Amino acid sequence: MPETPVAPQRSADSGPVSGVGESSPGWDAESPAPATAPTAIAKAWLGDVVQRGTQALEARSADPLRDAKRRVRDAERSVKRRERRERKRFSAAGRRKRIRLMIVGGSVVALALFVLIGVFTPIMSVRNIEVTGTTTLDPVAVTEQLSKLQGEPLALVSKGDVFAVLEEFPLIERFGIELIPPSTMIVRIQERTPVISLKGDGGFTLYDAAGVEVGTAAERPTGVPLGSEQVSDVTTPAFSEAARIVRDLPDDPRNRIVSVAAKGAQDVRFTLDSGVEVFWGNRERSQAKAAVLVKMLASLQDRGVSYIDVSSSEAPVFR
Repeated sequence: MPETPVAPQRSADSGPVSGVGESSPGWDAESPAPATAPTAIAKAWLGDVVQRGTQALEARSADPLRDAKRRVRDAERSVKRRERRERKRFSAAGRRKRIRLMIVGGSVVALALFVLIGVFTPIMSVRNIEVTGTTTLDPVAVTEQLSKLQGEPLALVSKGDVFAVLEEFPLIERFGIELIPPSTMIVRIQERTPVISLKGDGGFTLYDAAGVEVGTAAERPTGVPLGSEQVSDVTTPAFSEAARIVRDLPDDPRNRIVSVAAKGAQDVRFTLDSGVEVFWGNRERSQAKAAVLVKMLASLQDRGVSYIDVSSSEAPVFR
């Protein structure tokens, strides 16, 4: 059999084998392979495109007309954005205003309906009448007189209407009314208080502090002193001052006074049930004068005092 050919071996000291591993002139084994012709052409074309694009952008940015148009467009867009925001804001404000108007209008309509129901229907008319505060007057008689207002619309009943009904009761000094829906009227009465009695035929005529006759009595009531001749005219300042002083006094010493006299508004005098004469003066500091008088009567009851002057509450005099 023929032998298989064997490639010749190169020793470590021998040079390179001809045709194998030899470097070509101008080419280093560690350098990259040279670019092919198509690759170089593509790179050159791409660089040219980039350069022309850059030049075009620079030219466009350097164009003042184009730049002005761009700024105008930006400004128009900004204005439109602001207009949209303002439209939204005013639309919300308009909705809130409409809601408020609807609420107010609804309230007015409801109030008008309530008034109409109260005025023109019997649902809100006077049916129940209550009277309070009477002492001398008969509350049943007063209620019967007020029954003239039954059936009247509760909302239309005034103090003038009640006054016209109660005018025939001179004992009423003042009154107040309270209207409670749907049909109740409460009348609170303050009666006149007699403060001075004047001797008349067959008894005593009683007067309040305004000089209004409030009744008669066979005997002088306690706390209603007898007026002297000086205060017999109820239209004089002397009567007015004396009556107001008596009205404003506490029960003690008022219940001890049996008669009152006055030469004028500054000269009011009392006579007590013990016979002591009291010079009061006028209405000023009446509460302080009353307190001083009560203390003096308590401390001087064993000394036989017949006269006390409290016209000056800070410097009373007695004898």
